[in-house]
Amino acid sequence: MMIAAVAYVFISVLLIAAAMLLFLKALQMFRMPAPFAKRSLKPRVGVATRQVDLANDRQEIVEMLERQFHSSPSTDL
Repeated sequence: MMIAAVAYVFISVLLIAAAMLLFLKALQMFRMPAPFAKRSLKPRVGVATRQVDLANDRQEIVEMLERQFHSSPSTDL
């Protein structure tokens, strides 16, 4: 019975120590600067430029799908 009590206390102490270590690691992580902070210093792309890029991407995707559709054999008989 005494061995079980000692084992219980030992395991409890280990669990508390592990929880404290995880908590301290989490605090350290919050103190570190975010990796995206450096990227935020770059000049931002305007909304119009992004819309043009999206329109170009859409057009390229449509053209690619049309080429695939025209080159595939027809299943309609």
